[in-house]
Amino acid sequence: MRISIWQQVTRIVTVFFIAVILSNCAGSRYLETADIESEQSLKLYLRNGDIHEGIIVRKDNNEVTMINAADSKSQTIPMAEIRRVERSREIYDYAAVPISSAEIERNKGNKNTWVYAAGGAAIGGLVGLAVGYPIWVANDNPPPLFVGGVTAVVSSIVFATKGIKRDKHDAIQKVRYLHSQNDLLNEKETQEKRLKALEEEKARLKKQLEEKKKQASENDG
Repeated sequence: MRISIWQQVTRIVTVFFIAVILSNCAGSRYLETADIESEQSLKLYLRNGDIHEGIIVRKDNNEVTMINAADSKSQTIPMAEIRRVERSREIYDYAAVPISSAEIERNKGNKNTWVYAAGGAAIGGLVGLAVGYPIWVANDNPPPLFVGGVTAVVSSIVFATKGIKRDKHDAIQKVRYLHSQNDLLNEKETQEKRLKALEEEKARLKKQLEEKKKQASENDG
């Protein structure tokens, strides 16, 4: 049976759309409790009606520990109490402070995007040639280079989307690190100011004590 070039293109486009749909499904907003992982920004709906939102910092088989966005405090929640899991619309740092899209964009590169796109093009092109050559031999149409070119482009686009996600993930991790470093610097600065204030208070009290001793000595004289 001869396969026309348009039939081949139709099949390739169909595969592309299926890949896109599967990729979107993988990024669904709703998760199962088994899919919860550390460093995810989530909203947890509990069986008692409570809702907690923040960043997951630890998970084991029986419970998860979350830093709540409401008060930046840690809370451990038994897995059995979780009724529904939803990806948060916000992305949080390790203190459950929202990370802005502008911060992510400022720290996002495109290394993974290009690497994934190039790798996808190479893989797709080879697959296209491997599939297209026997079809071309049997039907004299379409040319295997055409099929390889189309599959290279499609595969490059699909893989590039994964690279974009990876670049965004790396940018988020970088922003979280920078936030944590700033938090440490702020804490250090606060401690230094506190120590300075204590030293000044100590010096003031010492001076008062010396003045009292001096005044007492003069009175005795």
